[in-house]
Amino acid sequence: MGTGAASVGGERLRALLDGVDALPPLPPVARELMSLGDLEHAEIEQIARLIELDPGLSARVLGVCRAAHTGLGDRIRTVRHAAVMLGVDCIRRLVLSAQVCETLREQAAALDDSGRTMGLSGFDRDGFWMHCVGVAVASERFASRLPGLVAPERAFIAGLLHGVGRLALELVAPRAMSRIMELAAAEGVAGAVAERRVLGIDHHGAGRRLAERWGLPDDVIAVIDRHDDPSGVIGAHGEIVSVVALAKWACRRYHIGWSGDWHDPGDSRGLCASLGMKPSSPRVLMPEIIAACGVRLADLGFIDEAFGAGEMAVRIAAQANRQLDACRRRGAHRRAGRTRDVAAVRVRAGHPSEAV
Repeated sequence: MGTGAASVGGERLRALLDGVDALPPLPPVARELMSLGDLEHAEIEQIARLIELDPGLSARVLGVCRAAHTGLGDRIRTVRHAAVMLGVDCIRRLVLSAQVCETLREQAAALDDSGRTMGLSGFDRDGFWMHCVGVAVASERFASRLPGLVAPERAFIAGLLHGVGRLALELVAPRAMSRIMELAAAEGVAGAVAERRVLGIDHHGAGRRLAERWGLPDDVIAVIDRHDDPSGVIGAHGEIVSVVALAKWACRRYHIGWSGDWHDPGDSRGLCASLGMKPSSPRVLMPEIIAACGVRLADLGFIDEAFGAGEMAVRIAAQANRQLDACRRRGAHRRAGRTRDVAAVRVRAGHPSEAV
């Protein structure tokens, strides 16, 4: 009986990974940029022409390039100028991040149109995108206070893409992920814990698989894979993983968006110490991060018009209230017992329609 159960679990995992592999490739502009080879020696005119073929993409790239930390602001008016001022590798990363977001959002819209997400409420897709943008902004701001450690624009992109695995799992198994997130909230655990328990894989593994297939930069792949466990990362990518891990902690601590994690984030002293930052730095920088989030959401096309710190504060308060309500419900669920619900989620997650 144990062997049969393992076989069913293995088949379910293979079906899930096949679903991740079946997600569409990145759009042609991103693929062509990746094929140019050594971008440090690529022609800026060639890169600019590729990006300018897509006016919407050009606008998003320019919006992100006008980040406050560059000191250039509205003086960057063309993609060519941005490539000259920021470097072609930075521009490539900005294009990749913008097109990853666009691809995943288009797939989510198609999923909604198919009716497969009808009636599901456990996965807050809009809240998760806000969380990803918050992590990106926080990563950028922290990196800008650590000169020579991690380039702020690289930190922004890695922060933005850190959670693509959770989005991918929600696309290939929406009903299972909705219930997994409800389970994580009910038990007060990390989303990855519930993912592994039910699916046999978490968003780190799924994200790494997708990022490798898409050809994302190695440091971004390292962040996707290890942002929840940066302590064991050594070598060239340890710093950027730690920066994004601290940024995620800050966004969870101050309720920026919805992360899908429900365990206590703890404190940040260890992460701050590993980066040479003061323990108070996340709190001190948080007003600046909150104010920038609304602008960046608009720059990346997540909202039609940028909103200010006041609107962000309202959204943060709403998220904090939802977290508090979940904590209250968790106490009630624990008194009633959750064992039968865990088993039910496992059964439902194993249904073939959930993994294709």
